[in-house]
Amino acid sequence: FRVPPVKLISDGVIQQDIADILAAHKTMEQSYWGDLNGQLNLSNNDALVDGLKGQVGSTDFSINGAIKNFTPYFLTGNQALSVVGAFHSNYCNIADLLTRKKQAEAPADKANSGADGFVQYAFPEKINFNVDLHVAKLDWAPFTASNIRGNFKLIDQRLSANGLNIDLAGGTCSGDVLIDGTSGNGFIATAHTKVENVQLPKLLALFENFGQDLLTPDNAKGVLTATTDCYFPITASLEIPADKMMATSSISIKKGEL
Repeated sequence: FRVPPVKLISDGVIQQDIADILAAHKTMEQSYWGDLNGQLNLSNNDALVDGLKGQVGSTDFSINGAIKNFTPYFLTGNQALSVVGAFHSNYCNIADLLTRKKQAEAPADKANSGADGFVQYAFPEKINFNVDLHVAKLDWAPFTASNIRGNFKLIDQRLSANGLNIDLAGGTCSGDVLIDGTSGNGFIATAHTKVENVQLPKLLALFENFGQDLLTPDNAKGVLTATTDCYFPITASLEIPADKMMATSSISIKKGEL
C-alpha cells in the first residue's frame, strides 16, 4: 500500500483524486467499480463530493453529496459506507448494483446456467445510501422503464423508494416500494402503486404476463389505470415466482379488447 497524492485546501481538509485512491490500494476490487473519477474534499474519514462520476458494469452514475466513512471503506473495507446526496444515471442495470455470490453447486433447475455457475444476488452489507435519484433509463430484465425519479434509501440491506415516479409502457407509475434483502437468500418486495394511461400489451410484456396465459400482449388491448397494493418474493437469482405473488387492485381499462 502507498499513500496517494493529496492537496491541502484548508486546515484539516484535503483534496484527493479518487483514481489515485484506487491505484494506491491494490487489493481493492477495481474491476467492480470500473471508471471512478472526480475530486473529494476529505475531512477525517468522510468526504464531500461534487461531480463524482463512475461506472459499475454497464451502469454509469454521478453523485453529489457527502460520503461518511469513505476512507476506511475504500482502504480497509472494515466500516460501512454511507452516501447522502443526489444520484443521476443515464443508464442503470439493477443487476450491476447487486453483490454477486457464486454458488458452488446450482439447484437442479439451474444446472445449465453457464460457465460462470449459478449466480445469486444480494444487497451489499456495507453500503448504505439516502439519495434523490434520477435515472434516464433502467433495466431489470425483462423490466425496463425510463425517467425514474424519487428518494431512494438503502439502509441495512432494505431498499425503499418513496415518492417514486416512472415512465413505463406508454404511461406513468407512481408510488412507494420496499424491498427487503436482509434474509441473504433473495428479497421480499411490497409496493403501493398507481399506474395511469399504461398500454396494457406493453405492461403484460414487461412483467411476463404476470405468470398467467389468459391475458397476453397478443390478445389483450386497452389503456390501463389502476391502484395496486402488492407483495411478492424475488429469488436470489432475480426471478419472481408467479404463484407467490399477491395483490389487490382497483382497475379501469379504456378501449379494451380481448
